This record gives sequence, structure tokens and C-alpha cells, in this order.
Amino acid sequence: MSIQELEKELAELEAKKAEIDARRAEKSAEAELREKVRAARREIEDAELIEKYEGELGELGKDFKAISTDDGVIIMKRPHPATYKRFRDRGKYTTKDVEEFARPGVVHPDAQKLTDVLNKYPAVLDLLADAAHDLAVGRSREIAGK
Repeated sequence: MSIQELEKELAELEAKKAEIDARRAEKSAEAELREKVRAARREIEDAELIEKYEGELGELGKDFKAISTDDGVIIMKRPHPATYKRFRDRGKYTTKDVEEFARPGVVHPDAQKLTDVLNKYPAVLDLLADAAHDLAVGRSREIAGK
């Protein structure tokens, strides 16, 4: 091949690569915009749910917690004292024990949706248990840290 033929082939290959890059960039920009729209919708849905439960349960952070997941917010109320005591008295903390402690405090979503979320993101269970514990501690945690 001559130098001119090689230069021509190189130019054609570079043009083809530039076309591919442009298509990929367009798809990427569209996907990014779709994700921003999805996230904005989710934030509005979450804010509306939090507002609803502020009216029903009280103060966010004190009377209930909102745990954000990729599948939406989970609303957690303070555990019943008996639920907390049963959990503590077991002295062991298997996944089943943690789930039995955390699940009763979930007021949103419904049980099936929560199961779906936990099947998809199993570590969310730890976030729920932490939230239930924080709510059971109440303001004493803040005082203890002072």
C-alpha cells in the first residue's frame, strides 16, 4: 500500500470511529437526562410521602425515619417497646432476628414491596434495623454525646 492509500484508509477509519463516538455520546446524554428525570420524580414522590407521614406520625427523625433506596423511600416508625425488648433479650442477632425487629416498624411500602426491595438490596435490612434502633433510643443519644 502506498502512503496515500494508508492515509485515506486511516481517515476513513477515524471518521467511522468519530461517528460511533457521536452516537454513543448521544445515547449517553439521553440516558443521563432520563436518569435525572427519574430521580426528580422519585424525589417528589419521596417528599410527598414524608409530608404525609409528618402529618400522621410526627417529626421526621424523631418520630419516624425515611430511608432512601433506589426503589423509593421506606418509612419507619418507632418500634413498640415490647418489640425492642424481645429483640434485645434474644442476645443473638441473626438476619431473621433483625428482620423480625425491623419489619413491624415499616409503614411504607407494603409488605410485598418491602420484600421485593430486600430481595433486590438485602443490606437495606441493616439500614432499617439501624433506623429502628435510633428511633428507640430517642433523644437520649444526643444527650449522651454532649
